[in-house]
Amino acid sequence: MRRLHLLLCCLAPALLACGGASPPELRIGINPWPGYEHFFLAQELGLYDTTLVRVRVVELSSLSDTRRAFERGQLDAFTGSTIELLKARELSSRRPRLILVSDYSDGADVVLARPGIPDLRSLRGRRVGIEPGTLNLYLLARALEGAGLALADIELVPVDLPQMPAAFRRGAVDAVVTYPPASLDIAALPGTRTLFSSRDLPGEILGIAAIDSAFLAAEGAAVTALLRGFERARQYALAHPVEADARMAARERISPQAFRAALDQGMRLVALAEQERFLGADGKAAEVLSRTHQILVSVGELRGPQSLDRVLAPEATAAVLGSPPRWSAP
Repeated sequence: MRRLHLLLCCLAPALLACGGASPPELRIGINPWPGYEHFFLAQELGLYDTTLVRVRVVELSSLSDTRRAFERGQLDAFTGSTIELLKARELSSRRPRLILVSDYSDGADVVLARPGIPDLRSLRGRRVGIEPGTLNLYLLARALEGAGLALADIELVPVDLPQMPAAFRRGAVDAVVTYPPASLDIAALPGTRTLFSSRDLPGEILGIAAIDSAFLAAEGAAVTALLRGFERARQYALAHPVEADARMAARERISPQAFRAALDQGMRLVALAEQERFLGADGKAAEVLSRTHQILVSVGELRGPQSLDRVLAPEATAAVLGSPPRWSAP
C-alpha cells in the first residue's frame, strides 16, 4: 500500500501536466456599435479556440461604461475609441494597448440638429447633447473647427447614448452628436437635419479594441486566439450575411435592415490584413491618437503631457497573420 501511495505521488505531477492548465479567461467589454459585433458573433458561433482562451463578451450600454469597467479591473480588454484608450491610461493604473482597428466611421457618426438649425454656424450658443468622455467630443471639435467655431462657443449637455433620442424629442437639446443605433431613431424624426458626419473626416473616427498591457505580455496566445476568432467571424459574416446580420442586429435591438445599412452606408470594416495601414509608425492611428490627446487637453479632459510610446501593439495582429510585423509601433 505504501508503495502504491509513493507511485501515485510521483505520477501526480505528470498527470497534471498531461491534463494541462485551463486556458486563461479573457473578458472583453463591448457597447452597441456594428463594428464591434464580430466579437459577439464569434462567441455565439463558437469560433474562438477554446484550447487557448475562454472569451467572455461583456455587454455594456455605452462607451463610458465600458471604459470605467476596464479601469476597475472588471475587463481585460475593451472596444471603444481613441478617447477611451487615452482616458483609461490617465485615469487608472492600467495601461491599455491598441491591438486592433475594427473599423472606421464613414458617415455613421453624425451631428444631428432640430428643425430651424440649418448649419454648424447656427449652433453658436446652442445646447448640444454629447455622450461624456467619448469620441463624440473629437467629432464635434473637428466639425466646429471647420465652421470657425470652438467648443467654448456652444453649451455641452452630457447625455448617455440610450437617453439621446428621448432628450432630442423633448427639446432638452438643440442638437446631438451620436451614432447607431441611437442616431437611426433621431434621424427618422421629422425635420431632423444632418449638419456633419464622419465622412467629412476620412479615416479619423476609429473603432478600436484595446487590452491591458500586462495581460498582453503574459497571455499572448490568448490574445492571438481572440483576434483570430474575430477575423473568423468577420469572414463568416461575409459568406453568410443574412444570418450574421440577424444575429448581430438582435443584440443591438435593431432590425437586420438597419444593421446592414449602418455597415454599408456609415462605416468601413478593417480586415486584419489592413492593420498595417493604421498601426504602423506613420499610420493613421498614431496621428489620431496625437490629435485626440491635444483636443482632450484643450478642454480639460486630460491634464497634459502623456507618453504615447508603446500604445500601439502591431505585434498582436501580426501574430494572427503568422509573421512578425513589418512595421514598428511608436
